[in-house]
Amino acid sequence: MLSLSGATGLDVDVLTDTIAVVFANITAPGANLYTFSQTHDMFDDLSPATAIFGDGGPSIPYSGGEPILSPTLSVASVFDAADTVMTAVAAGIGVTAEGEALIIYKIGGAPNASPLIAFIDSFSAITFNGGNVTIQWNAAGIFQLIP
Repeated sequence: MLSLSGATGLDVDVLTDTIAVVFANITAPGANLYTFSQTHDMFDDLSPATAIFGDGGPSIPYSGGEPILSPTLSVASVFDAADTVMTAVAAGIGVTAEGEALIIYKIGGAPNASPLIAFIDSFSAITFNGGNVTIQWNAAGIFQLIP
C-alpha cells in the first residue's frame, strides 16, 4: 500500500482509492483554457470548467472523470494501469485541439476533497468528435513517485 499526503492532509491510496483522469484544454485559441499551477491541489482548482473534458464533454463534474483501472505500483514506486477508454467524448468549444493535457486525481467526496495527483502534457493534442478516446499509457508506467 502506498499512501500520499499533501499539504491538504487528505490521503490518497493509489491502489484502493478511485483514481480518475480528465483531459484539459491548455493552448487552443479562446478564453476556455486551463492554466497549470503547482498551487492547484484539488479538483475545484481546475478552471474554467469548460476547459476540463471527460466522457460527457466539457464542464465535467469532479465525480465524472474516467476511472483508471487495474492500477499497479512497482517496487520502484512506478504507478501503472490498464489503458483507459473514454466513451463518446463530445466535442466542446469547437477548436482544433481540445485535449492537450491529462489530469489524474482521486475522486473524493466533493470537488474540494478530490486531490490532484499528476498533470501530463507531453502528447499530441486530440480533437473530440463524439467518438471514443483511448489513453494508451506508456509501457514504462504512468508516473514514478520519488520521496
